[in-house]
Amino acid sequence: MISGPQRTLAGCLSVIFLVGGAALAVSADVGPTTLALLIPGAFIGFVTSALFGAVVGARANPLSALVAPNPSEFRQVEPVSIPVSLPHQLPSTTETVVAPTSLVLQRDGVPIVAPASLMPSLPGTLFLPAMDCDCAVLLLCGAGDNRLAFKWPLVRELNARGIAVLSIDPPGHGDFMNVPTTVENTQRAALAALDWLCQRFPAAQLGAIGISFGGNQAVWLSAHDPRVSALVLVSTPVALRPVRRRTILREGAAMLLPGNLRVFRWGSAGDFYRGWRSMRGYAAGPETLYEMIRRFDTARAVSALGARPILLVHGRADIAVPFANAQALLSAAHRAEILPVTHGTHLTVILRPEIATKIADWLATNLRSEALAQP
Repeated sequence: MISGPQRTLAGCLSVIFLVGGAALAVSADVGPTTLALLIPGAFIGFVTSALFGAVVGARANPLSALVAPNPSEFRQVEPVSIPVSLPHQLPSTTETVVAPTSLVLQRDGVPIVAPASLMPSLPGTLFLPAMDCDCAVLLLCGAGDNRLAFKWPLVRELNARGIAVLSIDPPGHGDFMNVPTTVENTQRAALAALDWLCQRFPAAQLGAIGISFGGNQAVWLSAHDPRVSALVLVSTPVALRPVRRRTILREGAAMLLPGNLRVFRWGSAGDFYRGWRSMRGYAAGPETLYEMIRRFDTARAVSALGARPILLVHGRADIAVPFANAQALLSAAHRAEILPVTHGTHLTVILRPEIATKIADWLATNLRSEALAQP
């Protein structure tokens, strides 16, 4: 059995050529000779990463940790299907749309099947802790993400503290790509998921976690529904600058910053690649992601939460959604704490083991404190 430090070292070495080569390739200072050396180096790094992940990662790391759950780690994993009425549908059953590039590394040109019914079902997964739970949280993923990829470190920490987790695919994401991603659709879906949680856990304190664009949805939900007692926002934008290929490459290169190397305890670069492959973009509606983020007006929504506690988690090395976004939300909130993540990028914050622990501790403390404060 390969130890955690050995997996970390091997995983880091396997991505140096790939990520370093790609980052240098976009630099204006790289000449033709250097570039000719970097391209095969990047290819060798990729092959090494994939082989390491396939041969070692799945065997040594019980999570193959980033894509599919290991049922033995959870008391119960339940698939969930929540009926929800959505105002916006895809154009027709004979047309297809293409999933646009968002904040995550993903493939272009994914065909999306148009809707089959007017009352679709919101797909989710419920993770129950080994003990009786008095708290539950709704987990909302980012644009182009899905309810499963890269969520296990955080879910495990929450379950270990007796907190149930419902993770959903918002409209246009994951297994719910037969409807478009629009502001109104995501709002309806979030409310339906919260209603479901209230019915399943009528006596529990409820919280919400939003990652990136999921944070915009979580703030809106919390501002419109007092049943959300505590809120965690991870890498959430107030406004979004254009995300270009160079942005993604710089994000990838930043994975090699010292603070991020510990994410390789969950698996190799091959495991991360498989996690990326599970993200299929999102089914686009009439508005761009940038326009939807502006319409959510998250800074104003945060101020509407009043005295309810908010934790802002943001990487200082986040290039896609710079740290200034968290500072703007902190200024707008009445009761918020900020957790800056040294060397954290948009892609690594949620995978940092110590950050997952701090988020889970914060939610456990604040949800139960809110319960004691109620008459």
